[in-house]
Amino acid sequence: MKVLYYIHEKKSHDIKSDYLDVLLSSLSGKCDTYVVARTEDFKLTLFDENPDVVHIIGLWDRNASKLMHAAIEKQCAVVISPCGGLDSYAMKHEHKAEKSVYLAEYQRWMIEHADALIASNNFELTDLQQLKWQRNIDVIRTPLLDSSVTEETFGDSLLAFYNKVLNTRYQLALTNDEKEAIRILVRVGKSHKEPWALVRSEQLLAMRSLKPEEWRLILLYGDDEGLREIYDTAIEIMHLMPPQIDTSAISRYTPALKKCTEPLEDKRILEKSRKLRKELEETTGSDTKELQELAIMLLNARYLIKEHTFSMRHLAELYEKIKYCDYDEDRFVEIARSLGVRRFMQRILQIMQNELHLEEGFMPDDPIDDAKAKKIQTLLLH
Repeated sequence: MKVLYYIHEKKSHDIKSDYLDVLLSSLSGKCDTYVVARTEDFKLTLFDENPDVVHIIGLWDRNASKLMHAAIEKQCAVVISPCGGLDSYAMKHEHKAEKSVYLAEYQRWMIEHADALIASNNFELTDLQQLKWQRNIDVIRTPLLDSSVTEETFGDSLLAFYNKVLNTRYQLALTNDEKEAIRILVRVGKSHKEPWALVRSEQLLAMRSLKPEEWRLILLYGDDEGLREIYDTAIEIMHLMPPQIDTSAISRYTPALKKCTEPLEDKRILEKSRKLRKELEETTGSDTKELQELAIMLLNARYLIKEHTFSMRHLAELYEKIKYCDYDEDRFVEIARSLGVRRFMQRILQIMQNELHLEEGFMPDDPIDDAKAKKIQTLLLH
């Protein structure tokens, strides 16, 4: 693991500088560490060293916000140690006017967009929680302020914290090979016949060569997207032997918005709209059960996407229905048009083609590859 530390200025008899010294000493031999200050070219170090984590020490530094913007653009995790800079007394009595300006310009944004914060004690934790700007806050006691804490313990706690942050944002670390493995598992797990036709020999060899760390990320994604049952089916079909990994024991922060991992409802619409319910009944009342279910699934997919809770499981279930169900494709297009979701359906078909390799012969309509389709796709695999 590589960690880049930023401090405004390194100087003697300064609590933030002393904190950095203890931090570096505690992590010696446990990870690669780099330090930059405001007078140095921090962007050059950021791009040369390509750290996993950028750790900003202290607040009220406009240069730190510039580094943070660059780190986020480079998809590095960013954590902040406020070092008491947001405690209630300091906010009310120390340079209150200037801090109000800095909060509006950059400081609040930094706190809100950091992956997590470190509080040195429970008092600082309470102050940070009361602001309600950041949910992910851990207390990591330092030997500087607590003589019962050893450097060894401090270093181990920091490493655990960094790993927790990286585990939470694991999707950004997924490689193209791992993403393709997910797609293969979903396609094969949802196949009704001839699953081997969906996997080339080199793909099967790649699946059987996946390393434990790759499986770890794939299984975490399966947990978050409701795919574990689909995975199990595919693993059995392809005779894979993934490692036994207890993903529930992996330390992560709770996401601000969790995906829906329940099956995509096909009997009732989720949107609370009498008008839509009436339109659906009038449009599909005399149609087959298969067409009615497809229409409901499509409407529910649109609703869940608006709620940002649409999961890969839902895409897989729509894929399965569209590819293997016996229905009148022309009539389905008419229904989608009448319900105002034809273009949405065409975008979903494009995503199925991109993510699950849905063949043109199984598409009821022409796919649309536009900005809205790409936006939906980012909900599924970054």
